[in-house]
Amino acid sequence: MPPVLFALAAAAGFFAAARLFAMAMDSHEDTWRQANEEPKGTATASDSARDLGRLEWDEASGVYKPRPPQSS
Repeated sequence: MPPVLFALAAAAGFFAAARLFAMAMDSHEDTWRQANEEPKGTATASDSARDLGRLEWDEASGVYKPRPPQSS
């Protein structure tokens, strides 16, 4: 009978420790989310599109680049 009681006590201890660990991780996650959350209503550079004017294909680099201004 004592080994059964020991196993029950160990299982109850493990269960309590797992719950405490889960609560600690939840509070840590909430703190981390609040610290890394961007303030609402502030615009960043990536929020708005930039007008680069007309683009032309650059064969050397393999990307589109803004066309240089035309002199009149």
